[in-house]
Amino acid sequence: MKYVYFLILLFSICDAEKIDLNNWDKKELSQFLSDNNSTFDSDKVKNITNKFLNTPYKANTMIGSPDQKEELVIDLAHLDCFTFIDYVEAMKRSGSFDEFKTNLIGLRYQESNIDYISRNHFFSDWTIYNGFENITSSLYPKAKQVTKTLNLSKKNTLFLQGIKTKKLKIDYIDSKDLNDEIINKLHTGDYIGIYTHIKGLDVSHTGIIIKKEGKTYFRHASSKKKFLKVVDEPFESYIKNTPGFIVLREKNKFKGYK
Repeated sequence: MKYVYFLILLFSICDAEKIDLNNWDKKELSQFLSDNNSTFDSDKVKNITNKFLNTPYKANTMIGSPDQKEELVIDLAHLDCFTFIDYVEAMKRSGSFDEFKTNLIGLRYQESNIDYISRNHFFSDWTIYNGFENITSSLYPKAKQVTKTLNLSKKNTLFLQGIKTKKLKIDYIDSKDLNDEIINKLHTGDYIGIYTHIKGLDVSHTGIIIKKEGKTYFRHASSKKKFLKVVDEPFESYIKNTPGFIVLREKNKFKGYK
């Protein structure tokens, strides 16, 4: 009976994962992560995100809801804006596939508990649970600040059923205030959240700062019809068409940034 129970448990664990490594197998991914593990952080970010350029955009790749059991999804063949930054950050912290998987779980789920309720659904969750710092106001002391109750809509209904609301202060830089001084303070690897005025939400989109050839780009999984893939867009021109942005940076990670 113990052997039967073990098989049931094993099959249950296997069924709770959906893994698509795209053009990698586990060995190749481990080698790639190992090769990049000792590089400067800015170079590591570029190397990792370069691998994702032109990867197709696809929404709703996660599996789980209040009515459906959460499954661990690793889908490197299809990305949305948030899974893109999830995978990149997990790869940054890893030297093998097994480490990547462990770190992804730690980033995506509070206390590494693979459950819909424990999933980090909001960009602001990264500052609360994952060792990131919201540096928005330090980049621009005149940054705007608003108080929001995340997950509570203007109709006083929940955006995400089963997820508790959180009241917090959010700093963001208005797109009209973006200038060269702010851009020069940004680092390759900074995570950008595009601020939204919608009540109950912190951001509407996410991406990563990439600096190359003296210019600053917003690298992101774009849902625009003309792209529908991971692309680079000039940061300044992109931001002009948004309400503003939030900047997260990994704490104590400044060595090698450009």
